[in-house]
Amino acid sequence: MTLRMWFNQASRWAVCCSNTLVVTLLAILNASGISHATSIPAPTGPYQVGVRTYTIQHLNDHDPLAPNNVSTAFLATVFYPTAQVPKGAPQPYLNPETAAYYEEYWNYTTGVLASLTSTVQRDAPFLELNGSNPHPTILFGPGGGGPPVEGNTILLADLASHGYAVVGLDHPFEQPFLRYSNGTGVFGVDIESDDLLTPIYQNRLEDNAVFLDEHLPRLVSVTRPDTARGAKRRSRTL
Repeated sequence: MTLRMWFNQASRWAVCCSNTLVVTLLAILNASGISHATSIPAPTGPYQVGVRTYTIQHLNDHDPLAPNNVSTAFLATVFYPTAQVPKGAPQPYLNPETAAYYEEYWNYTTGVLASLTSTVQRDAPFLELNGSNPHPTILFGPGGGGPPVEGNTILLADLASHGYAVVGLDHPFEQPFLRYSNGTGVFGVDIESDDLLTPIYQNRLEDNAVFLDEHLPRLVSVTRPDTARGAKRRSRTL
């Protein structure tokens, strides 16, 4: 038996979130079937929700899961409130590689997760505020081994719809699949040894510290309110 869900087991709150995700998805699928695309429940807050991904450059020469123990980046996904109303067809809830992995892992019918969609808007303009944001920024870490941040969209988007900015950090090779902001896909590895738990935990602490100390200020500087078209021209590597 692999330890793909070790971090969820180590954190009661993470277990709750993961179980909520699975139960919610099951309820959606059982209610709708899989004959057509099905949108996940809309966020409950007063705002619409946008999402952007950023590649965080960080050379790590002691990554316990990376090839030759060297990784060069991790992924930050930002969920945030926006006033823009969704336009066009809803977008897929998961990357196709992530959907395919969990369809097999959870023994779902092929295509059942790939059929899910979301009204979360990629690269939507940030909500313009009069004054400072009264809500704190939330730093989110998914369960080790998955689901990754994108698999928790139903939870994180709901927080964003109430005015919070939520930054989810994915660490490469921990998750079954990650797609960086430039389109590059990275597949994970099986975590099969208890001896890896402490190194993985320490690696997360290092990545999180680097993000908070060095990259969060840069991220704030490039996420000022703007148009979606302007946002797409901005670099997604920090």
